[in-house]
Amino acid sequence: GGIANVSYRHEGKRLALDVSPFNLVINHLVSKVGWVKDKDGEEASKGKVNEDLLQQLHAVPFYTIKGVKSLGKEYVDEHFSFIHSFPISLADKLCTFNHHIAYQINQLIAPKAQKVLITGGGAYNKHFMDCLKTINSNIDWFVPYNEFVDFK
Repeated sequence: GGIANVSYRHEGKRLALDVSPFNLVINHLVSKVGWVKDKDGEEASKGKVNEDLLQQLHAVPFYTIKGVKSLGKEYVDEHFSFIHSFPISLADKLCTFNHHIAYQINQLIAPKAQKVLITGGGAYNKHFMDCLKTINSNIDWFVPYNEFVDFK
């Protein structure tokens, strides 16, 4: 749980892979102030993107792995822990991390997709959904009804 992943059809085969940590990092960040989650991305929406943090996130070695790949909590703890001590506000960390995830998803699927079905916890994060739409307004980022989102 807490990992952004995608599946898509490529050359007649269904491929699935992890893209980036998501709520695993976000929930850990907000737990430091006693919250369970950043409901609807409300705190993230109060922040601004920090370019230094964003570039460090994009430079995590996981993103250089080609093909099908998988993330685990241990890898996330080791390679993304720097975000916790980054000297910016919680809102800026959350905002930057949401933009990072949206960027990574777009990098992976933009050449392949016109319509993308969003399910899981990220579908309820309004700030994240806005990030996706801002990064690529040419894709129809589709969120189905809640029961379908929750079923994932």
